[in-house]
Amino acid sequence: MDLVSLVNESLIASKTGETTTVVKVIGTDFSKALIGCSNKKFYQLSSALREGTIRFVDEAVQSEVVSSFNSLSASEAAEKRRKKAIEERLQKEGSEKRIVVWDSREKEKAFYLVPDFSSYLVIDCTEKGSDVPDLCPSFIGPISVPDGTEEGTRCESFEALWLFSAVRPSDVDQEGNLLASYWKNRANGFAGLSRGSKALRKEKPLYHIAYLDGAFRKLGHLEARKKVYIPTYAKLAVATEGFRRLKELYASGQKMILLDNGQSAFRDLSRNVVDFVNDPTRPLTHSLVLRMLLEGDIEVRDGEVVDNVDALA
Repeated sequence: MDLVSLVNESLIASKTGETTTVVKVIGTDFSKALIGCSNKKFYQLSSALREGTIRFVDEAVQSEVVSSFNSLSASEAAEKRRKKAIEERLQKEGSEKRIVVWDSREKEKAFYLVPDFSSYLVIDCTEKGSDVPDLCPSFIGPISVPDGTEEGTRCESFEALWLFSAVRPSDVDQEGNLLASYWKNRANGFAGLSRGSKALRKEKPLYHIAYLDGAFRKLGHLEARKKVYIPTYAKLAVATEGFRRLKELYASGQKMILLDNGQSAFRDLSRNVVDFVNDPTRPLTHSLVLRMLLEGDIEVRDGEVVDNVDALA
């Protein structure tokens, strides 16, 4: 009997008031099976087990299952309290928003759509007209990219790291295996010998490759954001003069509009950064990472990125 069948049977038994004896064991790892159960059914089944509405024939199994429920209930309660504290903080910061990330191509619209626009200082973070050039992805670097060796692979810029760690349809054969040309293009890109053609930049990546936990691994788009893009850029940014200037402005109470490319979807000033990072349909650019750093969503401490709002979870 699978978990869904057991839940449904237990609910029927609860409604009729009858005691149901469950003969078959669901599986060896009951706790993991419960994680996929809806909250409503989880608590209904939990109550039924504790009250004895349903029981396992094997008392040892019965005891183990009840313990699993009690353990999960306690951990879920703690997790809910933690998430509630994060949500309250994000809601508070949303009502006191001091940094807005805006699409540079729609700069004029900010005048109409950003409340109290005149109190904001507009800072161009794009490559062509940057007020903080040392924070541009194409300029910031070099980087030592993990590859299993002590020194790592040198990459001349953050932009090169993100662009050439991506695997695109043209990088794989019909069976999906990586072509040798991928590693050659990656090496040339990291070395600054190529910035990538327009066709390459427009080709949507299948996934990214990064060296994690002792091996090269495939990372989906959102996972690559959280494990490569945001932490790598954050570590580089905090060491720049440009970030020091932004931090001083923020500390003084100055409101800022950070102009960047591809951020037109971030007009909803009440939307929190966690939702945005986890939305695969929205572009993520370096200005959003700067905002996260300035507002304390993430911070770099002893060379490591600390996530204060579960944006990278």
